[in-house]
Amino acid sequence: MNLTPLLSIVIPAYNEAERLPAYLKAVRTHCDCKLPGSYEVIVVDDGSQDGTWEWLQGAGTTWPGLRLIKHDQNQGKGAAVRTGLDAARGEYFLFTDADGATPIGEEEALRCSLVAGRDIAIGIRSSKDDRVKRQVFRAIQAQIFRLLVRAFFGLQIRDTQCGFKMLTRASAHSLLPILKETGYLLDIEMLLAARDRQLEISQHRVEWTEQKGSKVRPVRDGLRMFFGLWRLRRTLRKNSIESRQPAGLPLVATIPVSDPLGELRG
Repeated sequence: MNLTPLLSIVIPAYNEAERLPAYLKAVRTHCDCKLPGSYEVIVVDDGSQDGTWEWLQGAGTTWPGLRLIKHDQNQGKGAAVRTGLDAARGEYFLFTDADGATPIGEEEALRCSLVAGRDIAIGIRSSKDDRVKRQVFRAIQAQIFRLLVRAFFGLQIRDTQCGFKMLTRASAHSLLPILKETGYLLDIEMLLAARDRQLEISQHRVEWTEQKGSKVRPVRDGLRMFFGLWRLRRTLRKNSIESRQPAGLPLVATIPVSDPLGELRG
């Protein structure tokens, strides 16, 4: 294992004893083939109580590329992502959900974008892509969330919440000191901070399949979604983050090669 691997993969995990093992197996197979000896996988156990940590400790004994970090108490997905990114040593940092909804093979397109000079590459779930499979109410909820994000922040991102994002090490180190969110709003906070710093963001359609065992609850999380965005907007206004975005600069850079249907152009 190189001291400075090419890719660091950060996986936040909370009570994922059922879903994480299969995804980690896929991650190891992919990385051993595509990035032999030049990757690390950092799993941050966010206070799990279902045996996730115990299973991870066993897996770590036979996998030199696996690094484990444990939060004694549940702090939230955003907090776990921040912990993992702070510990990462690679040239590129990918964070991805523990359920494996996005196949790890999709990382290659994001990594190519960063190699080409972009600062951040994010996966998006397009309604026009038949590789995206989710329940109707989840699709409707995602669309409402997207409209609220645009209304509150003017952020022209197709899908802020897809849990598959990659950053250069320089970009991550630039953003981490100012990120405070501990929950699902970390993605938005990160993208807004990147916009504020004029970082180039590319968007890429990725395969995504809704997994069993989702912790999302439509009514409860719908209310949390609205009030969370409202709170974040107030916080950002107080810190004058939005006001530092220079007028006339593009909010997002896109890469045509990852846009076969033309949805992202323009």
